[in-house]
Amino acid sequence: NGYIDIHCHMLPAVDDGSSSMEQSIRMAKQAAMEGFSDIILTPHQKADRKCVTYEGTLRRMQLLQNRVDELRIPVRFHPGAEIISSYGYLPVLAHVERYLSVNSESGRAQQLKQNTGCFFQVNASSLTGEAGFAGKNASRKIVRQGLADFIATDSHNDEGRSPRISHCAQWLEKKLGRGEMERLLVHNPRAVLDDCPLE
Repeated sequence: NGYIDIHCHMLPAVDDGSSSMEQSIRMAKQAAMEGFSDIILTPHQKADRKCVTYEGTLRRMQLLQNRVDELRIPVRFHPGAEIISSYGYLPVLAHVERYLSVNSESGRAQQLKQNTGCFFQVNASSLTGEAGFAGKNASRKIVRQGLADFIATDSHNDEGRSPRISHCAQWLEKKLGRGEMERLLVHNPRAVLDDCPLE
């Protein structure tokens, strides 16, 4: 019944996220303390550079899960990736608040969703203002318009970009109600894991 993070870079030593198993363990502890029960690992997949394979993700994820289980940290990992839509998946546009082309004109975000069938993920740190004024304004506009489908951490480490969600969850519940908070942090992410329609 905990929160589910659909976008993070906790898999150790594969991209610009966690640099070691030790750091990933610290991040997992932080995530559990914040209330996460499940975490989808999404290492970068970029055409212009060498990236971890799906098999490599699974292997590394199992090593991480084994260590987390040994330490009795109550989080479950799931494999994912930052990929492009040409692979036939319905795309989740990560940290949509960052893209000027989506947010610069009124109605552009809604039009993108209608034309492509994509889903929108917003970073928790943007909503809470930790990512700057522009990110806060753009992310709150997307959320208040009902265009966001997920809130995730996009965590990269256990310091400045750690897997924090509690402050964001409190803001969502206060401003939009508990039902919307749970839709963005629990129900829609669970639908992804269960391969079910989103709310």
